[in-house]
Amino acid sequence: MNNVMDGVLYLRDQYEYALLLADKRVANWLLMDSYLPTLLLTLTYLLSIFVGTVLMRNREPFNFKYTLFFYNASLVALNFHIFYELATVTWKLNYSYTCQLVDYSEDPDEMRIQFIVGMAHAANSIISGCQFPLWMQWALIGYGFSILTLFLNFYFQAYIKPSKVKKQKLKTNGTTHISNGFTNGYINEKKLN
Repeated sequence: MNNVMDGVLYLRDQYEYALLLADKRVANWLLMDSYLPTLLLTLTYLLSIFVGTVLMRNREPFNFKYTLFFYNASLVALNFHIFYELATVTWKLNYSYTCQLVDYSEDPDEMRIQFIVGMAHAANSIISGCQFPLWMQWALIGYGFSILTLFLNFYFQAYIKPSKVKKQKLKTNGTTHISNGFTNGYINEKKLN
C-alpha cells in the first residue's frame, strides 16, 4: 500500500512541477488550469462510446453521409485557416524554423501561434540543440506520430482495403465484363457440378 501511495504522491509532485513550467498567459483558458475537466471529458467520451455501442448493438447504423461531408469540409477550412495563420504570423515575426525560443510576452501575434507546433519543428529543434525543454519536443513528436498512425490506419481501413475487395470482386477471367453470365464454371457465383 505504501508503494501505491508513494506512486500517487510522486505523480502529484510531477504534476505540480509541470504547472510551474506552464505558460502563465494561458492559465485562465478553458481546460488549462487543471487536469480534472480534461479527465472528466475523456471519461464521459469513453462512457458514451460504451453506452452507444450497447444501445446500437441490434439496430441499423445511422447514415451520416451528409453530416460527415460538412464535418470534413469544416476541417479542411479550419486547417486552411491554421496554415494561413501560421504562415502569416511566422513570416511577420521573422520566426526561425530551426530554433525558435518561446516568447512569453503578451504580443497578440505570439498568442496566435502559441500551440501550432509541428513534428518537423520539434525534431529539428532536437537535432539543432535548441534551448527548449527536451521532454516537450519528444512529447510533440510522439503525439504527432500517434495522430499520424491513427489517421493512416483509418485511411487504410476506410479507403484502401474496401477498394481492394471491390477490385477483386470485379475481376473475372482477367476482365471486368461478363457477356454470357458464365465465368470459369460459375453461374451467378455458384459453381456448376
